[in-house]
Amino acid sequence: MLEPLYAHAFAWQTEDVKGVIISCDLLGISKEITEQVRSLIQAECQIPFDHILVSATHSHSGPTTVDLIGWGEKDSDYLAGMPERIAQAAVAALAGMVDVTFEYGETHVEGIAYNRVSHSKESPGGLSDHTLKLLKVVHEGKMIGFLSHYSVHPVVMCADTSFICGDFIGIAINKLSSQYGVTGMFLQGSLGDQNSIYNFENQEQSVKNVYELSARFAGFVEEAISSALPLEIDAIVMKRVSISLPLNVLERSMILRNLEMVEHLYEDFDELPAKTQRRIRFERDVCKAVWDKYDEPEPAVLKTELQALKLGNILLIAHPTELFYAYHVEIERELAPYKTFIVGQANDSIGYIPTPDQYEVSQGAYSYPAWFTSFMYGQLPFVRNIGEVITKQMIELGQSLVKS
Repeated sequence: MLEPLYAHAFAWQTEDVKGVIISCDLLGISKEITEQVRSLIQAECQIPFDHILVSATHSHSGPTTVDLIGWGEKDSDYLAGMPERIAQAAVAALAGMVDVTFEYGETHVEGIAYNRVSHSKESPGGLSDHTLKLLKVVHEGKMIGFLSHYSVHPVVMCADTSFICGDFIGIAINKLSSQYGVTGMFLQGSLGDQNSIYNFENQEQSVKNVYELSARFAGFVEEAISSALPLEIDAIVMKRVSISLPLNVLERSMILRNLEMVEHLYEDFDELPAKTQRRIRFERDVCKAVWDKYDEPEPAVLKTELQALKLGNILLIAHPTELFYAYHVEIERELAPYKTFIVGQANDSIGYIPTPDQYEVSQGAYSYPAWFTSFMYGQLPFVRNIGEVITKQMIELGQSLVKS
């Protein structure tokens, strides 16, 4: 354990309407866990189901909390108690509510993330997030909490490390929360093609890097805190909608062909190298999971949800994906002049929303976000224009709150 993992909660109430936003230092939150958390909070706090948002920072240095084939076994004991622990963060936030005002701040960011599709850590660059947004919560002239937002994969601590922590983001938020005596929170942005500048090193180097980058990130958060100006709040509005995302229904016979081939390889399984065994086991589990999808009532769609909050001129649009940053730019442009927090890994976890070029295979390239990750989730891949589909849905949701 390098640093503890936390669930941070921000609860609000206007007259007789309540709501809560929760951020967890975890890879992701499944739909099932979200529903359990919402049910617990609704029963104990009388907060409407649709006014409860549960998100994850997407730290890769915690327990397995979502179904990902080949990426670690889930700890059933940990998961059994997780909904209650997350819900208790909301209970504590609600119990500690006081009259507050809000301030909004932002700052220009360099040296945290780069576009990992167009560039590399040896030569960082590309389209990436250069604005850290922050909502400051003030009581009697003193900050008592903050919600920060930025787009980056927190992967400083990753495959070659074994420490539990919230990566550089979690460490930075913990440090600032302690330093100011407040409750800090991080809301993940559109991280699909965004890597932290330090990543995938050995454990000794990664520990050094994670503290260096956390200090740098904390500095940007402090700049946003210092720049924050009063925010006029006329009302707080929250809305949740169910959506259906179209899938690429592959020819089922090809799934069967692959499954039969993998089963054939299992005949000599014990004689194969360990690395080959892992890949064969992965392919078998994927084929079985995807095969079963064809027997579902609607195999051509994946059903999930979006959620949004309007707080003065702040719009928060939450979705369950790893969105490529180009779509982040488009959503911000369409919802301007509102300051838009586009929050990923919220209320569910369904994988990447890449740009259409990532689905191209004619040159022999096989995209990890477009194809491989869908199979890790045991689901059919999305259609090529999925980014256009979900972006339109998020923009329409934001516009509906603006008009309300």
